Amino acid sequence: MAGWRTQTPSPPPRFTPVSSLSTRAAPNVPIVPGPRSAYIWIWFAFDAFLALFPPVYWVAAQPKPKLLGFPCSIVYFGALSIFITASLLAAYWDDEKRGAFKVSVP
Repeated sequence: MAGWRTQTPSPPPRFTPVSSLSTRAAPNVPIVPGPRSAYIWIWFAFDAFLALFPPVYWVAAQPKPKLLGFPCSIVYFGALSIFITASLLAAYWDDEKRGAFKVSVP
């Protein structure tokens, strides 16, 4: 009866980095003609400020005030999620308008 070593496969070959892969561009990666609109970057910065700056949430998290029957903090998170989603959609539409998703087929 053969030992356990004859039944196990050999280990995979070690990864060897190829320098030519890191220096040449892939043929089907699109080249974007220009930078993203400044309005989109400002919108992203405002998203980050509203989402990551705690005092804005603390002001909205007061226990007494309610909007449409919901606590202000819930309304804040709902409005913020819609605002961030809208910024991502605007960035996608801007990229699409600039031709960022067009791939040349050889």
